[in-house]
Amino acid sequence: MEQKHARIASVVIATLLILVLIMSAPAQAFSLGLNIEKNILKIGEKINLDASFTIDQGENFPIEKFSIILNGNTNFSCSFLPSGEIISGCEGTTITLISMPNLTSEYGYDNGYGYSYGYNFGQGTFKYKISINTDNFHSGIYNPVFITSADGEQFEKQGDSIFLLNGGGLRG
Repeated sequence: MEQKHARIASVVIATLLILVLIMSAPAQAFSLGLNIEKNILKIGEKINLDASFTIDQGENFPIEKFSIILNGNTNFSCSFLPSGEIISGCEGTTITLISMPNLTSEYGYDNGYGYSYGYNFGQGTFKYKISINTDNFHSGIYNPVFITSADGEQFEKQGDSIFLLNGGGLRG
């Protein structure tokens, strides 16, 4: 009898462990990428970034906007639409859309306030070449962040630090 209870208990524990492992695994339907062409630059050189947002098969996202932020001695923020069109910030910045997923549109009732028109993107990858002019930056260390705003949430990818030099060294 005791052996029967031990077997049942072990099966229950094993099942619970498997369920906990499955539920704790991150279930993201997308991935973000941010690559910096060159990490050490002089003021006046351009910061060149490759930013990407990949949507997995069978998923879709209502992308609202993308943003690039550089936190450092000069704070920089640039927001743009999925098409690459600039929304705000982005002074001295060029954004080139390399690729984007298929677009699906939807029309429907929006939170009880009337009808709205939105865009969902299916499987595929947004790829951008972003070039930021540093003429008006101060020297120092900058931490780039690529942000995707979708369905009222924000998803971030931090890139490697960028060192911006003023001639021969780090001076403000």
